[in-house]
Amino acid sequence: MNGFDLARELSSRADRIIVSLFQKSFREDRGAWCLAALGGYGRRELCPFSDLDLLFLVDRRTSLPEIERVLKDMLYPLWDTGFDAGYSVRTLRQAVDDAGTDFFFCTSLLDARHLCGSEDLFRKFARAVVSARLLKRPGRFISDLLSHTRRRHEKYGDASYFLEPHIKDGHGGLRDFQSILWALKVSGSSGSAQAAPLIDASDCADLCEAAGFMLKTRFILHAITGRKTDRMHLEHQEALAESMGYRPHSSESAVEGFLRVFHTRAVTVRAIFDSLILYLYRPGGIRRFLHRRRKDGPLAVSRGLLSFSDPEGLKEHPLTAVSAFEKMACEGLTLTPGARACIKNIARSGPALKESPEGFLKLMRILRAPGARDTLISMLETGVLEQLIPEFGAIRGRTIFDVYHTYTVDLHSIHAVCELNGLIQSENDVFARVSDLDVLYFSTFLHDIGKGSGRPHAVKGAEIIRPIARRFGFDHAQTDLAAFLVQNHLLMADLAFSRDLSEEKVIGDFALKAASPERLSLLYLLTVADSRATGASAWSEWKASLLRELYIRTLNILEKGIFKDPENAMRLEEKWDRLIGMARTGEGFQGRLWALPQAYILSFDVGDIGRHLALSSTLAGRDDIRAHIAHRKNHTFITFITRDRPGLFSLLTGILAVNRLEAVSARIFTWYDGTVVDAFKVIAPWQDYHGWHTIEEQCRDVLSGKTDIEARIRRTASLRTSCPDPVSPRETFSLSIDNGSSDFFSIIDVRAPSSIGLIHDVSLAIGGSGLDIHRAFLSQSSDLVSCVFYVVDEGGEKLTDKTRQQDVLQGIEKIFVPGSNTCFTRE
Repeated sequence: MNGFDLARELSSRADRIIVSLFQKSFREDRGAWCLAALGGYGRRELCPFSDLDLLFLVDRRTSLPEIERVLKDMLYPLWDTGFDAGYSVRTLRQAVDDAGTDFFFCTSLLDARHLCGSEDLFRKFARAVVSARLLKRPGRFISDLLSHTRRRHEKYGDASYFLEPHIKDGHGGLRDFQSILWALKVSGSSGSAQAAPLIDASDCADLCEAAGFMLKTRFILHAITGRKTDRMHLEHQEALAESMGYRPHSSESAVEGFLRVFHTRAVTVRAIFDSLILYLYRPGGIRRFLHRRRKDGPLAVSRGLLSFSDPEGLKEHPLTAVSAFEKMACEGLTLTPGARACIKNIARSGPALKESPEGFLKLMRILRAPGARDTLISMLETGVLEQLIPEFGAIRGRTIFDVYHTYTVDLHSIHAVCELNGLIQSENDVFARVSDLDVLYFSTFLHDIGKGSGRPHAVKGAEIIRPIARRFGFDHAQTDLAAFLVQNHLLMADLAFSRDLSEEKVIGDFALKAASPERLSLLYLLTVADSRATGASAWSEWKASLLRELYIRTLNILEKGIFKDPENAMRLEEKWDRLIGMARTGEGFQGRLWALPQAYILSFDVGDIGRHLALSSTLAGRDDIRAHIAHRKNHTFITFITRDRPGLFSLLTGILAVNRLEAVSARIFTWYDGTVVDAFKVIAPWQDYHGWHTIEEQCRDVLSGKTDIEARIRRTASLRTSCPDPVSPRETFSLSIDNGSSDFFSIIDVRAPSSIGLIHDVSLAIGGSGLDIHRAFLSQSSDLVSCVFYVVDEGGEKLTDKTRQQDVLQGIEKIFVPGSNTCFTRE
C-alpha cells in the first residue's frame, strides 16, 4: 500500500466520523450550511497526527447561537477521539475576500473538498474562489508562492540532501509537491500532475511516485513516534527503515538503503519544483515565451532560461546536453521544464558518455565555473553526471553516519568543488604553487568516490579514481597524483587536529609523505575544501589555523629544509620582548617568565599570558584555583589556573560535565614551576545559561575534597528524561596507542560516541593506570568525541611495555558497554 492509499483510508475514516457528527447536530435547513475539508485533509492526505482543517460555510442569515451549538456538538467529540481539528466559520463573501488577501488561506482553499451540507453552496463557493483577486493574477500568486517557499526552505533545509530531512517542509518535500499542483492550477493547467501540460509525462510519473513514497514515510513516522513529527531524526530512522520494508545487505545498511531512495525521490520533487516555479515566475513565463529567443547553435536563451532549438536533435547529438550544462554554469542560466525533461529522457535511454573526451573537457570547465553548484546538481538529477562518470552512481543519495557530514555524499562532493572555488582569493599564495588545477578539481570532486564501495573509503577511492582519470585523458603522472590526493585526503586534517604540531617528527614524517611543495599545496587545498563542505561542526577558525600551521611548517621543510617556522620564531621573539617589557614596568610577575614553556607562549596572546601570570600569583594553596571565562558569539573559553596534581584534567572535565557544558576543544599546559593552565572551548547547554559564576567555587570544592565529582556525574547522568538508546551498529569505538608519531610521548587516541562525563572517565582511567597526561587534544562534534592524550609513565618515558599497553587499553574499554566493537591498534 503506497502513501496515498494509506492517507486516503485515514481521510475516509475521518470523513465518516465528521459527517456522522454533523448530521446528528444539524437542525436547520441544510441549504444554510456547508462543511468543507481544506488543505491536506481536503486532498485526502491525512497522516495519523495531521491537522483536520475544516471550513464551516454558512448563510449570513444563520443565527450565531445555532453556529455555536453545532460547533460544540461536532468539535468536542472530534477532539476526544484524538483528532487535532481546527476550524473557521465564514460566509461565502468572507471566504472569497480572505482568499484574495491571505495567501495561506488561499492555498488551503485550492484543495477544498465538500464533506456534507449544501452542495449548491459549495459549488458557488468553488466558483467564487476561482475568481478571487489573488487567483485572477497568476503572476502575483507565483511571486508570493516563491517568496514564502524560499523562507520555508531556509527554515527547514533541504529534504533532498540533509541527513535528517524535513519530510513535509524541506526543499524537495511534500509541500513542494503540493506547490507544484497549486502553481499548475493557478497558471491555467490541470491540477492533476498526470495531465499537466507543463510537465513531461515521465516527470509526472516520477513526481507521483516520489510524493507517494514521502507520504508513506510521513505516515509511518507519525505512527512510530506517536505524535506529529515531520523531521526524520536519526533515532527514528532504523525503525522507519524497517517499517518501510528495507533490510541490510552487503553494501549498505537498511537505513542507508532507505535514505538513499528517500533522497533520490526528494531530488526529483526538488528539481521539478525549481524548474517549474522559476519558469512561471520569470516575466513572460506564463505566456509561454512569446518574446524573441537568442539562439546559440542548438541552444536557445530567453530571459535567463535555457532551452533547445531542436529538442529532437538531442537523440543524435547527446553531447549537446553537456554543452547546455556548460552554458548554464558559465552564464548563470536555468533550464526550462521542457529542456530539463528532454535531457532526463536522453540520459535514461541515450548512449553513455563515459568515453567522450569532449564531455570530460566540458565537465572540467563546469567544475570551475561560477554556477557550478546548481549545474552539477541538475546534472546529477537528470542522470547526465552518471552518463559521464558511471561510478558516481555508487554515492548518489548515499548517507554516511560519521556525525560530521551534514549532507549526502553526492551533494558534499559538489559543495567541496564550490568551496574550492571560494578559496581562490583567500588562499592565492597556495594556488600559486599549483600548476595542475585540473587534477585538483578532478580529485576534489571525486575525493569520496570510494564511500559507495566499502571501507576504508580513501583507499577504495584511490583504486576507483585511476580508471576514471585515464578516461578523462590524464597521463600516468596525473593519474598517480589524483590517486595520492584521494587516498590521503583525510591525513592532513587528522594530523592537524589530533597531533602536536610543535613536534619535529610529526612534521618531518608528513613532509616525507607530501614529497613536494606542489603535492602539499594540492592536499592542503583539498583538505580545506573538504572540511568546509562537510558542515559547520567540521570547520572553525581554530581548525583553519591548525591546518595552516601544519601547511606552513611542512612547506618550510620541503622548500628550505628547516623545521622551525621563521614566522613563529619572529612571533615568539616579539612576545618575549613584550613580556619582558611588562615585567619591567611592574606588572607583578617579575622573575617568573622562566617558567613559561615555548609552546604555551605561542598558543596565547600576550594579554592572556599576563592575565594568567597575575591570576596564578593569587593562588592561596594547592587546592586553590582560578577560572577565567571569556564569552564569544557561539562559544565560551574557560581557562583554569591551579597547581599540578594527579588526575587534575579528569576533575576539570568532570566539573564541565556536571554543568552540562559541552567541551569542544582543550589545551593543557604545565609550567616549569608546576602551575597548570588548562584552556577549554565550551558550548553552553542553552542560550540563557547563567551558571558561569559558580564554576570556580565548584572547582575549589572538588579540589579540596568537599564535593565528590564522581557522585555528581552519576546524578547528572540520571537526570535524562529517557534512557539512552542502545549502541547502534553505526557507532564505533576506536582506541589506539601510538608510539611512532612522537619522539617523547606515547599517544592514546580515543574516539567514541558522546555521553555525559565520557572525557572525565577516559582521563581518569589513564591517570589511574599511572600515566601522566602532558598534552591533550579534544574535539567534539554532534555525537562523537575524539580525545588524543600525550602521556608518559612514572619515569617520564614512553609506554613501550606490551603488557602494560594492554592493561591501559582494557582500563579504558571498561568505560564502554560490554560487547562493543572496540578496535585496538598498537604501534
